[in-house]
Amino acid sequence: PGTFLLFAPDLALGALGGPPDAAAELLAQVAGVLAMALAINNWMARGAAIGGIHGRPLLVANLVAFFSAGLVLLKAPEELAGHPAVITMAVLLLLCALGFGRLMFVHPKE
Repeated sequence: PGTFLLFAPDLALGALGGPPDAAAELLAQVAGVLAMALAINNWMARGAAIGGIHGRPLLVANLVAFFSAGLVLLKAPEELAGHPAVITMAVLLLLCALGFGRLMFVHPKE
């Protein structure tokens, strides 16, 4: 999703309906960059125990990213609030946040 938002924000925003304006495309590109940065961070730490003391910053970053993105989608503007893609993405993001929250409070079994 990050690459798609970065290089084709007009298509990504068009999938949600309505013609995107320049400000929306710019914000979509910034969101794409942030998504790519988080993905690269996760890829670089793929061998580390995510619940351990050294993986805690990565865990917290993922928890905050997924939880806040899910809440933002739940508070979408009226014209997007009932869109199936927005609801589906919000649910998926909040489920991921729930998983990261569980990892934060449950010690990893090594």
